Amino acid sequence: MRRKRSRAEQADQADQGRDLGVPTPEVAFGEPSKARMAELLAMAMAYRDWSQRELAEFLGRDAHNLIPPSGIPKVDFVMRLAKALDWPAAAVLDDVCGLGADHHAASDQAAGSDFASLNRAAYQAWVDGAFERSVELALRASRVAQTPDEAAQADLRECVAWTYQGRCQSAIEACHRGLRRVAVSAQIAADLRANMASCYFALAHVHEAEGLAERLLGELDSLEPLPDARWRVGIEAHLLYVRAQCQLHRAESEPLSATRLAVAARSDFTMSAEAWRRTAELLAMPGFLGRAHTCEGGLLVVQAILAERPLSEILEDFVAELDQAIDLRTVPKGDPLESFGWWAVFGASVALRLPSSGQDQYLAVFANKALEIAEHSGNWSLRERAFTIDCLRSRRPSEFGGVVLDGEDVRVLTGAMGRFPAFRPAGWELLRRAGRI
Repeated sequence: MRRKRSRAEQADQADQGRDLGVPTPEVAFGEPSKARMAELLAMAMAYRDWSQRELAEFLGRDAHNLIPPSGIPKVDFVMRLAKALDWPAAAVLDDVCGLGADHHAASDQAAGSDFASLNRAAYQAWVDGAFERSVELALRASRVAQTPDEAAQADLRECVAWTYQGRCQSAIEACHRGLRRVAVSAQIAADLRANMASCYFALAHVHEAEGLAERLLGELDSLEPLPDARWRVGIEAHLLYVRAQCQLHRAESEPLSATRLAVAARSDFTMSAEAWRRTAELLAMPGFLGRAHTCEGGLLVVQAILAERPLSEILEDFVAELDQAIDLRTVPKGDPLESFGWWAVFGASVALRLPSSGQDQYLAVFANKALEIAEHSGNWSLRERAFTIDCLRSRRPSEFGGVVLDGEDVRVLTGAMGRFPAFRPAGWELLRRAGRI
């Protein structure tokens, strides 16, 4: 069971959040939101050719008191206004609750920072794990950018910061924004597309992720001007890994094509691992060896799909490897630590090939290790995968006891359900089946 944070630790974390510029309700919903709400109401009247009284009747509000004094609309108001505008409700909320342009301009003027310093600060915030602060600085860098490449670099910085918070849809939107900019260099555009492929996979949009990775891999030789050789090796390693993961996923759900997909995944994992080793050497960054280690875990899954070795032997390989991460303090943070989390996820996929009676012990071990590493590293994709494993465990009786969720588990599970829409049904199933402390 994970150690609970004390009240002092929680308070300290809240103070850190304020120091990092995490928006408070007062910042997010102040006076500017009233002005934007008035604009949306005017748009709705123009769109429907309604008078203010007709709009008020549709919204179920008093014609002389359409905007609440707090500036914060109720849910029924947002839903009706969205219908009046023919907009998605989320788009109305984004407009009403976002920070206004005047606020941003004043903030930038007060900071007096240029693009280079803001870009460096956004990168440093990401290195420090202050991902929300990194997004804020990337947005400010985008507003002071002088060239399309600078603006797209800021979009890329924002994308990466969103990804590390598990906010993949926001990351994809940042990538699209960067790709819409005119005359962006081929290398930055490729980085944006590669990160978008990863986000699609994390959101379970497997065909989109695989197609994007495959197309970009086919275009690398034709990029002009020719990219830096070290960058080329790194992005190729990244794209091969994404494509291999997609092929593994499809092999599980497309049994008629499983052999072909597993063979393709083996090739991609093998080439990706070699490219990550070369990247680690070229950039003198040994952390990238953790990504090669992740690929090696994927190769064991390929062996299971192709029935090249007994499942019991392959599972023991997973268990023996995870024994090296019993004490997480002994494993370097970043990719080396997270790679053990993905080994746990891969091990669970192999365990699911056992008869039902033999699965649970392995699934319990792999789910616990994946969640432990996810909590230690802050990786939301690992959290989602760990809870998915627990959901599968909850569907069958077990001599080892059912899945038990405590308050901290429910908190993290709620966050995963919000970040990964495809996981939401499994999340609800796990909440309803599991016991709780």
